[in-house]
Order: sequence, then C-alpha cells, then structure tokens
Amino acid sequence: MTEGQKSALSQAGKMLSMRMMTKKQVLDKLAEKGFCEEDADFAVENLERMNAIDDLNYACQYVAGRTARGYGPVRIRMELRQRGIDDEDIESAFEELPDATDTIERFIVSRARQIPLDRSDASRISDALARRGFLWEDISPILRRYTEDQY
Repeated sequence: MTEGQKSALSQAGKMLSMRMMTKKQVLDKLAEKGFCEEDADFAVENLERMNAIDDLNYACQYVAGRTARGYGPVRIRMELRQRGIDDEDIESAFEELPDATDTIERFIVSRARQIPLDRSDASRISDALARRGFLWEDISPILRRYTEDQY
C-alpha cells in the first residue's frame, strides 16, 4: 500500500465517520482534496469490502427519511441518481415503501385554506405536490375528494 493510498483511505474513513456517503460522493470528495483517481479507487474499494460504503443501505435510509418528510418518489429518485446510486439499488430501496396516499392526503389537509377546495387552492396544492415529487396520477384521485367541483 502506497502512502497516497494510505492517506486516501484514512481521509475517506474520516469522512464516513461523520456521515453516511455514497461511493460517488466519497470519490468526488477525495478528488476535491487532491487525491489521484487510483488512490481514491483503492480507498473506496477497501471501504466497500468492509461495508463502510453501501449504496443500497444508503438508498434505503435516504428513501425512508425523505418519505417521512413528505417527498415523493420522483424527486427522491432524482436526488439518489445525483448522489450516484444506480437504478437497481434505487428500485430496491423503493420496494419497502408504503403507498403515497397518506402523505398526499396529509399534505392537502395541511395546506387547504378551506374544504372543499376551490380551483385555485386545488391548483396551488397540486403544483406543490408535483414539486415535492408526486405524479399527477397519484395526486388527482385524492385531490378530487377534496374539491367542490370535482374537476
């Protein structure tokens, strides 16, 4: 093991002791700190073998946390892809996820000025839900229950 590899491994270990990170995040941070690609790869491979870096576990915890905060699957998938998680791990993380109906309903009730909702409130709330990462086909049937004109 070269000095560069030792140093990269040590630095990566320190980063992971602070918070959970994906393989891509560790590689990016090591590159920012000036480590060469070979040393960074060596460090990440060793940490993966020791299960200190586990992208699937990271994805599962991330999905659970973001879902609990009221975010939808579209947004969460995008954020995980940005963090370097592959699609297979993303889909595996979503397998345990409950239906989004309760989350959407809680959001509608918390944002409603009055029930039944008028068109402008329904539009405002559906736009907010879409920004949070929910699909229209999930939003529409639930929102329809809270609107007066049943559009």
